[in-house]
Amino acid sequence: MPSGLTYPIHDGSDLGLASYAWRCAGQLFHHAEIPDEAEDEELLQRHHGYLEESRVELRWWGTATAEEILEKQRALNEGAKRQFEQDTVEQRQLRERYMTFRAQVESWQPPTKDHEEFKGLMVRMLDESIEHDCHEPQPWGYRELGQALEEQLQAAEKIREEAVPGAKKAVMRNAERLRETEENVAKRRKFLAELERVLPRPRS
Repeated sequence: MPSGLTYPIHDGSDLGLASYAWRCAGQLFHHAEIPDEAEDEELLQRHHGYLEESRVELRWWGTATAEEILEKQRALNEGAKRQFEQDTVEQRQLRERYMTFRAQVESWQPPTKDHEEFKGLMVRMLDESIEHDCHEPQPWGYRELGQALEEQLQAAEKIREEAVPGAKKAVMRNAERLRETEENVAKRRKFLAELERVLPRPRS
């Protein structure tokens, strides 16, 4: 069976060295269509945006007041509670569906001994699915802030203390990804420019 690179040969049409080379270049750089300069710039700008967003986040944690941190956490708590309530309902309904169906399987009367073993397999596979899919929901992201002002102030500083290292890592990670993307784009542009010089890209 011909690949997307060689189907013109299979179909009896003219492929041409330059056309084949540029098709292979797309595969080399993992693109169905080689990005043009505008697409490259869009990609670079997107990574610049990720880096700037992470820098803004880090600066926010460094300058935010205790009340701003508490307000942020209260919003997270509200979202976590809503999600927990939704997950609780969904998990209960899911377990009920599984157990109802499991009861149907358990009530089945196998016609032979071999089928009894098969029934055991059916039950075990269901149990594995139940163990995998059914779990106790957790209020992820929820955090107790306390009632007294002093407790809340301490909670805010603890939240800041825990958030700053992650925010710093995000800046470093996005900076590294931007650097890698810039290097990859420059490398691809250089390679394709040299290919263009010896095998001009066919224009459709």
